[in-house]
Amino acid sequence: MTQTLIIAKQDGITDITLNRTDKANALGPDLVEGTRLVVLRGEGKSFCSGFDLSDLDSVTDGDLVHRLIRIETLLQAVYHAPFPTLALAHGRVFGAGADLFCACSRRIAAPGTSFRMPGLGFGIVL
Repeated sequence: MTQTLIIAKQDGITDITLNRTDKANALGPDLVEGTRLVVLRGEGKSFCSGFDLSDLDSVTDGDLVHRLIRIETLLQAVYHAPFPTLALAHGRVFGAGADLFCACSRRIAAPGTSFRMPGLGFGIVL
């Protein structure tokens, strides 16, 4: 069966291609209703360690505010998605990573997953 959507990501660009060539890429149910669930997972040791502060000394306050707004926009899009979203967490789930986990409509955490929010002074390990 041919995929009706082809999704590729390179250099920060996500490219979504309509692939229903036999129907001139008409927006039929297989395109507009094709997503029943979006699954978010992290590769490697952690689901998501949160906001990347590794470049803190080289960015302006404006750059950081812009990044925070973009993260909030992402979280809102996940939360309000017109289909179910599932977070599969493992390892560390910190800060904005915990926000992303919570924004999903369904959440599963592997045993031993640790959650932490800045400023709380404690974390939770499942």
